[in-house]
Amino acid sequence: MHHVTSRLVALLAASLLVVGGLALDTRSTTPRASASGAHIEIANFAYSPARLVVTAGERVTVTNTDNVDHTVTAADGSFATRDLAKGQSMSFFAPRRPGVYGYYCAIHQFMQAVLVVR
Repeated sequence: MHHVTSRLVALLAASLLVVGGLALDTRSTTPRASASGAHIEIANFAYSPARLVVTAGERVTVTNTDNVDHTVTAADGSFATRDLAKGQSMSFFAPRRPGVYGYYCAIHQFMQAVLVVR
């Protein structure tokens, strides 16, 4: 029972981080892709950055630095990675349609973040 309660608390906390991130002023606080492309790092069961702004169709590279497998899986199915083991990377292309795309880890569903496509 304690495990279920802990998981629910973690899921609620992650959801609040994602929802709270949607209200941020993106002019100065939202990480943007660099000239070499966008990067998401998975560490300590979290995505960094938790909110990333990219251009439509931009390549996004995901690197897992945790000791367990993780994925990046769009809630709407528009992008996904395979299971990534420690040290593995994979790229995908951001959706061509501007919008806010929530994503999560298909293995650890409490892990959530947002990709903003402009």
